[in-house]
Amino acid sequence: MAKIDDKVEGLREFELFRHVPNKDLARVSQMLGPETAVEAGQTLTEQGRMESDVYLIIDGTADVLVGGRPVAENGPGESIGEMAVVDNWPRSASVVARTPMRVYHLQGDAFLSMLDEIPTVARALAQLLSARLRRLNIRPPAF
Repeated sequence: MAKIDDKVEGLREFELFRHVPNKDLARVSQMLGPETAVEAGQTLTEQGRMESDVYLIIDGTADVLVGGRPVAENGPGESIGEMAVVDNWPRSASVVARTPMRVYHLQGDAFLSMLDEIPTVARALAQLLSARLRRLNIRPPAF
């Protein structure tokens, strides 16, 4: 198990925590809890289900499936499940571990508390979701 200082420093690898002030990273580390092992082939989220778990990938790779078709791949430093927690809608995709993984697993309430307590994490999440929309090539109407 990683020492606390190593864990805090490792959080900088996550987009959500890259700009969190040092004084807040220790709190983030406490909220995340211990690492969790995920076996290859394990389903982390299932499209259409109401679930409230968030996963932060430490290492390993997962496939993102919509309608059973692969649409993306998630790897270290990325998050899974945050959209459904924030908007309280069913999962928009299934996510299945392609390789063995190590993740931080948070219950939805803990993730929402993190967003409330640490505004830089909430801002980073807004930026991350905005970037995903832009990658979908959604353009505003012409003025």
